[in-house]
Amino acid sequence: QRRFILENPVQYGQILFNTLTYYGHFYLESFVGILGWLNKPLPGWLITLYLFMLLITAILLGNQGIKISWRDKVVAAVLFVGGVVLIETGLYLTWTPVGQDYIEGVQGRYFIPLAPVLFLIFYSRFFGQFSPDRPQAPQSKKSVAAKGKSLPAFERPAIYNFLYLLISFFCLVSLFISVYVVLKGYYVLTV
Repeated sequence: QRRFILENPVQYGQILFNTLTYYGHFYLESFVGILGWLNKPLPGWLITLYLFMLLITAILLGNQGIKISWRDKVVAAVLFVGGVVLIETGLYLTWTPVGQDYIEGVQGRYFIPLAPVLFLIFYSRFFGQFSPDRPQAPQSKKSVAAKGKSLPAFERPAIYNFLYLLISFFCLVSLFISVYVVLKGYYVLTV
């Protein structure tokens, strides 16, 4: 296998492409919701919502004080792609039968350590302006006294509050559904 990769890098690139095309959906499902020994799947709607919530969280939870440049995002993308290639190559060398057109044995959960690097690509400071960590401009004592009470630490749009609560609620719901799937799969439930 190693000799094949070194002597035929273009064909190996085609094998990687075939694998990602053929198993892409499975990678997404097993990244989030195929528990146990790939025998306790979460409902499909929950997996789709979970992936969507991960993306929304990566986009919305920016911090105005942290800047990730385009160059940094390109580096993160290169690291992510390199990590995927290394994981695929590792299983190609150790698990896949010789001469196969795609790589076997890779599961989505193998990519979990790479997820933070992937989500850096989606990071945006724009939404950081609504963050609770955003520093406030100093207020004069006169303006604070005129209102009769202290100013809130920040003000953010209602949609941001709604999305923040939605993400928190979704985390709780997905946790309970995951616990139910595990209990139902491994223990007798009367519910």
